[in-house]
Amino acid sequence: MRRYGGSVLARGGAASALGILLAAAPARAHEEDRQFWVVQAVTARIDPATSIAAELSERARAAAVGEDQLLGRITLTRRLLPGVDLALGVSAATSAGIGEIRPEQAIILTHGPLSLRSRLEERMIDGVPETVLRLRERVLLQLPLDDAARWTLHASGEAFFQLNRGRPGDVTGFNTLRTQIGARHALTPALALTLLYQRQQAVRPGRADGVSHMPVVLLAWTF
Repeated sequence: MRRYGGSVLARGGAASALGILLAAAPARAHEEDRQFWVVQAVTARIDPATSIAAELSERARAAAVGEDQLLGRITLTRRLLPGVDLALGVSAATSAGIGEIRPEQAIILTHGPLSLRSRLEERMIDGVPETVLRLRERVLLQLPLDDAARWTLHASGEAFFQLNRGRPGDVTGFNTLRTQIGARHALTPALALTLLYQRQQAVRPGRADGVSHMPVVLLAWTF
């Protein structure tokens, strides 16, 4: 059996501890909404150290949080060193008639079941005079749950930081916390289904935070 941390007990303890941490959020007044996300992704390996991925995300949302959103992303990932990947990509999104283009750069550090990702985005949004720089810091835990690793626990936490003002009234700094918990199931060697619960808290100075709850369905093909 594949084991991390020396035993099944240690693995379960790590998952439980992370689950408690991910469930924790600032104790602030908030307004809640419900969403539903469906994500489809295809990844193709170019060579042993390089892959390219395409993703389409359909997000059903209430009008109060921007209405439904459609997001597409293409990412090229290159292994620089064992456990160190560089990812370059671009995404495009549209919601309520407002479009956005985001060039993206990320560095990903992986050790066993744990990975850390730092992603910088340059957000070019319709009607916003300046390009908005956003930094995203994510910690991801993926633990195999069976001998064949067909079932995998997925738990992550991600913090979003706005680095500059796109408009005079924008607020910079930490503004969003996204947490996920769920499982991935390998249906075939090339096809996997992931089901997640995602909680996203938008920090809004001077008024109640916005908290979104959503199931996320991800279908991923790998070639």
